[in-house]
Amino acid sequence: MSTSLLRLCQFALGAAAGLLLHACKDFAELPEDEVTLVRPVTAKRGMDRGPYTLRSILPEDFEVYAAMAPGSVRGAHVGTLPAGSPDSPATLVIADLEPDARYYFDLVGPDNTLRVSERRLPLEGSDNFRDLGGLPAADGKRVRWGVFYRADKLSELTPRDLAYLRSLELESVVDLRSEQEIADAPDVLPRGAADEPVDYVHLPIYNEAEDTADIKGQILAGTFGRDDADNLLVEVNRLLASSEAYRFRPFMDLIRDPARVPVAYHCTSGKDRTGFATFLILHTLGVDSALVFDDYLMSNHYRFDRNRRNLRKVNFAQYVKPVDPEVLKPLMLVDPRYLQAAVDEIEARYGTVDSFLLAEYGVTDTVKAQLRERYLY
Repeated sequence: MSTSLLRLCQFALGAAAGLLLHACKDFAELPEDEVTLVRPVTAKRGMDRGPYTLRSILPEDFEVYAAMAPGSVRGAHVGTLPAGSPDSPATLVIADLEPDARYYFDLVGPDNTLRVSERRLPLEGSDNFRDLGGLPAADGKRVRWGVFYRADKLSELTPRDLAYLRSLELESVVDLRSEQEIADAPDVLPRGAADEPVDYVHLPIYNEAEDTADIKGQILAGTFGRDDADNLLVEVNRLLASSEAYRFRPFMDLIRDPARVPVAYHCTSGKDRTGFATFLILHTLGVDSALVFDDYLMSNHYRFDRNRRNLRKVNFAQYVKPVDPEVLKPLMLVDPRYLQAAVDEIEARYGTVDSFLLAEYGVTDTVKAQLRERYLY
């Protein structure tokens, strides 16, 4: 048999074996990528940091002004965003802007004046770095842009990312990961205001789902089942709201100090520990519970591509290790049940979230009013 014919036979046998193996394995799939945070006007910028696209479903025209600072007065006029509707959104593309700077847009219309910017920042080394700005909050106001950033790990930030993040003028970066997580993937820190080093604060929050070699070992050994995975983050969130709640006290103290914000806070995936920290901020600022949950679920959207790549690897890894890909799905994703478990625990112990914030973090009505005055517009 010729060499070429032998190789062809080997390829055919390999392909047949692969198809047979494929038939014997269960391949996990992610649910469809659904966006839950509905906003009437949005601003998005592609990963290439080229033009911004503004999109509106509001039935009025807006004159649009661009500025490079979140609290600045109205900037330069850059165009008109026409009236739109839910069925036919209007768009405005704004080009010729500095690629390594973030922009904020004032939209001035006959009935409304809005401020928007991109929510998820266009970073090469982070999937889930996003601004809490613009969310409706107490007293008909909104959360200020450019103050609170929730994120995943910062260990993969590129030089281009750092140049972009310099425009945020961060004061603090709060790392909620464990010592081991940090040793495995230390943060690459951006420069802060006036190009000074940002204040790095390590506040470790324990979380089995992202911080346990033992869990990873059990998954690889095939001894960590689907029910274990499905219940793990429910239990983690109960702990964050009970025995582990005290660990967030330094974080809540930090956000009360205006000299330490703007702040970016993160864990590994930016979804569980970061999600609970975000819950504390948003409730303090009077954001409706439904919107808090919507923001929480957006991690599934922003991490969709990364989760799909990781799940694809595990689908094929099961051929050489006893890994059940379905076990990893609950650990990759956020589910309303997870955060609801924290809320249920809080209400069972304290009656209300406000009582919990007062008992655990000293958030009195006076403190709440001060923070809303400072961080809402």
